[in-house]
Amino acid sequence: MRIESVTLRGMLRFSDAATLSLQDVGPGLVALVGSNGEGKTGTLEAAVACLYRVFPSRGDKELVDYATGPDSFIETVFALDGQGLFRARLNLDGPHRKADAVLARINADGSTTVLTDGKVTSYDAAIAQLLPPLPALLASVFSAQNRAGSFVTLDKKGRKQLFASLLGLDAYDAMADRAKVAAGLVQQTIDRLSARREALSADAGDDVIDRLEADAQRLQVESGTVETRRVELQRDLAAIEAQLAELQEAAAAHAVARTRLDRVELDLQSGTGERDQARAALTRLAVDAESERRTLDTISTDVVGAVSRQQADMTDLLGALTAIDDELRRELADIETRITNNRRLLENADVIRAADVRVAEIDAAVAIARQAEQGLSEQIDACIKRDQVLQRTASEIVTHEHALARARKDVALLETVPCAGAGEYAVCQFLTSAAAARAEVPRLEAACASRAATDVEAATVQQEYLRLRGERATLHKGITEQQAARTEAQRLAARLPDVKAAEDKITGYHTRATELQTDAERRRAEARVREAQRQRDLTSRLDDNRTHYDAQCLALDRRTTARRDELTATIESLAERLTVLAFEQDELRAQVAGTRDASERAAAQTALLTLRRQEWDDTRDVLARVTAQREDLDRRREAVAARRRELAGLTAQVTGHTADLLEWQLLAKALGRDGLQTLEIDAAGPTVSAFCNDLLQTCFGSRFSVDLVTQEAKATKGKDGNAFKEVFELRVFDRERGGDARDLADLSGGEQVLVDEALKSAISLLVNTRNAHPIRTCWRDETTGALDGENATRYVEMLRRVQQLGGFQHVLFVSHNPDAALLADVQVRIGGGRIAVVTPPYSEAA
Repeated sequence: MRIESVTLRGMLRFSDAATLSLQDVGPGLVALVGSNGEGKTGTLEAAVACLYRVFPSRGDKELVDYATGPDSFIETVFALDGQGLFRARLNLDGPHRKADAVLARINADGSTTVLTDGKVTSYDAAIAQLLPPLPALLASVFSAQNRAGSFVTLDKKGRKQLFASLLGLDAYDAMADRAKVAAGLVQQTIDRLSARREALSADAGDDVIDRLEADAQRLQVESGTVETRRVELQRDLAAIEAQLAELQEAAAAHAVARTRLDRVELDLQSGTGERDQARAALTRLAVDAESERRTLDTISTDVVGAVSRQQADMTDLLGALTAIDDELRRELADIETRITNNRRLLENADVIRAADVRVAEIDAAVAIARQAEQGLSEQIDACIKRDQVLQRTASEIVTHEHALARARKDVALLETVPCAGAGEYAVCQFLTSAAAARAEVPRLEAACASRAATDVEAATVQQEYLRLRGERATLHKGITEQQAARTEAQRLAARLPDVKAAEDKITGYHTRATELQTDAERRRAEARVREAQRQRDLTSRLDDNRTHYDAQCLALDRRTTARRDELTATIESLAERLTVLAFEQDELRAQVAGTRDASERAAAQTALLTLRRQEWDDTRDVLARVTAQREDLDRRREAVAARRRELAGLTAQVTGHTADLLEWQLLAKALGRDGLQTLEIDAAGPTVSAFCNDLLQTCFGSRFSVDLVTQEAKATKGKDGNAFKEVFELRVFDRERGGDARDLADLSGGEQVLVDEALKSAISLLVNTRNAHPIRTCWRDETTGALDGENATRYVEMLRRVQQLGGFQHVLFVSHNPDAALLADVQVRIGGGRIAVVTPPYSEAA
């Protein structure tokens, strides 16, 4: 992977679009320089953030937390060896916390092929197929400020997992897992066959045959007993049904009378409750009316008191008049001060005019140059505006392409439903939306047709922008040289317009003082008019309150009278209804008492009939069960014979599968973490150590050397016979201090940085030697912060060695060390929301 360009807008310090383009920058070291807080780290991490959707040094927050607008984005163009160019764009809506992402392939003719559907899930999946995982980058080619993911910050388990990922040992894990799955399937087959064999052995012996014969005799006896009981039950059922027919008419009359009596008693209870409620409501009516009248009196009294207090309060008028007088005094004093200041300026008028004559010739020459510079600036602004329009157009086209894909999908689904969504299906919301999508397809296709032309025009505008910026820089340098000739005369001449304006200002200030006094008198009169109007409004409010109070009292009297009449009528109606119901209750009670005996006898016969019918059903079920058991007995006899035949072939199958199981288990162990993977990791340790020592040789000569130890011998062998244990330690040897192994923490701060960076760079070299798609861009963020001038220079030499050994196109590093930045092949200067690429010789310190 090689980063070609990255663009940010609405992210961190970059409110407008800012682009770092490396396409025209040759291989070498690129230093990112600028003041603190100007966005160096954000620029360095932008490409990784775009591809993996997280800032490496800000992993505790999501990218939308750093988006300042609804149209923020990060766009990265990168190349993969053997696969061509790709463009990744991550759109972020900060206020609504939404995001979408698109990955596209840039074809040889400049056109693009979109590879994802705009969703971040499909985008992440596509990136995972093309690029190594983020932890592998953080441990090798990318060094963040907070050292996230560095080898020295991980524990032993994390270091082993890191090397497994860097060496691509996940494939071994996958093969070992498949071998384990195969062994498990074979074991399941053996267990299934063994269980089947045991089941057959238990169910196919002579004792099983004896039990089947005993069951046949038992079923024969049970069948005869049930037939005898069925004859008896048939005789009892005929006698009970004859007696029940004689009692049914009297039982029916009793049931009807009992039902009517229950309903009448319920109506009596309900009517009595309604009458009591109406009487209670009539009692509460007078109390509520009196309470509401007292409330109206209180409200009216409060309003009258509040208005009276407001009529007596003159604070607003007095405050307004005082404020007018204070403001007039302040403004008159300010005018007098301004007049005095302008008179002082006139004392130096002759000196200022003489200075203006001295700079006239220089100004004339500068004016001509500035006119040309302004013309170039206008052309550059036009290019920027056009580029912004093209960027928005491209974003809209991507949106239209997504909408077109969704519309085509809906139209395709519409063809699969009955009648194409017409007739009774037309009211379905899904079909209505699909029909609308079909109408949108032509418009969306037309909107997407201009994609290729837009990309070509954007490239042309970018080239014109770079050319105009170069011409303007040359012209600006000439203007700066001319202005250097100007001295104190320029400072004095700049005040000439003030001299000419001072006289006019003095006259204007006198006129302004007169106007202020007139205006103050007018405002005093307006304040008195407002106070008079306020008094009239308060008097009108008292009249309105009195009228409203009389109307509410009248309405209360009317509501009370109407409600009293309504409740009285209800009570009288309920009394008449209760009298009729009491008479009907007495008649029904007499009818129920006369038919109770016949009803009870009918109920007893009905219960007995139900019992006998249940016994009849039971005997029928028993006969059915006996018949089914006889049929099942025949099937069981046949099954026993089949089991005896099946049992003979199972033993041979179990023996063959047992041999397969041993072979799969051996293969899983060989491919596992304690097999080939351990050997691969052990072999990588010397390679990383060799790369690291080569880089340290560049910095310190032969003083420092390191040894990355992945395993060391145990004092005694373990239970499994293993004589080694995993350690994953970095041992540092310093020849100036005896040459003994030392811990990284024992070195000075600058030495720790160089050794740590040498190790991280060695790991990146290992990754590039084993990766089918090597990483061609290397990132280092403020790793020179703890280094003095000498060590910073050594560090840059080490980065140059890394670039050579690893085949990196660019090594990007953020540095506040001027000496280190001057050694870079290219500087990227960041400030004020802009990014500028500067090549040697550098006109000023980084």
